[in-house]
Amino acid sequence: LALIGGYANLVLRRGASGRPGFPVGLEHVYLAAAVGAWAGWGWGLAAAAAAVALNLVLGRPLPLHDALTLGAALLGVVVASYGALPLDVLESVWNLLLAAGAVALAGGLYWALQPEEEEDEEDEEPVAMGFGDVKLAGMLGAWLGFGPFLVALAVAVFAGALFGLLFRRRKLPFGPYLALGGWIALWWGADWVRAYLAYLGLS
Repeated sequence: LALIGGYANLVLRRGASGRPGFPVGLEHVYLAAAVGAWAGWGWGLAAAAAAVALNLVLGRPLPLHDALTLGAALLGVVVASYGALPLDVLESVWNLLLAAGAVALAGGLYWALQPEEEEDEEDEEPVAMGFGDVKLAGMLGAWLGFGPFLVALAVAVFAGALFGLLFRRRKLPFGPYLALGGWIALWWGADWVRAYLAYLGLS
């Protein structure tokens, strides 16, 4: 979900990077994903840890361009799909997600223990997804399971986009649509996943 938010924010900011975190921030999640997609999750974790350590040594955040790291993550999956990496495409995606998830978890735990600082509203960056949505999605994933959660996420994105188009709203809270998707997936998500896998000939 941090990666989904990262790609969406990159589009929202027209390719500009977000404000770097110190000593750890979302840019380290994206770096771990990029290296993990190419070389495996262990190397992704090592790259992110090295970048955090360098931040601490320098005493300031080292800039890592979001377009570069997020683009490299996607490119790694594409290259793996052509058999040009030791990892096949599913292994590349799995290692990308595992490395990014581990760094996101470690960074989230770090920031959860830090005192909150009030930010001036004028200094707030545009974001596509807040971390309240990420927490809600994590709860839904724990209750629904991975397959039905993907159904919930797809329903939420579709419903939010449809509402925004119908009422010409550019900014919408994602939480209500995520809750709607979770409710639908609770009842029909597993059936939809089985039907889709059957359609693909995988079950």
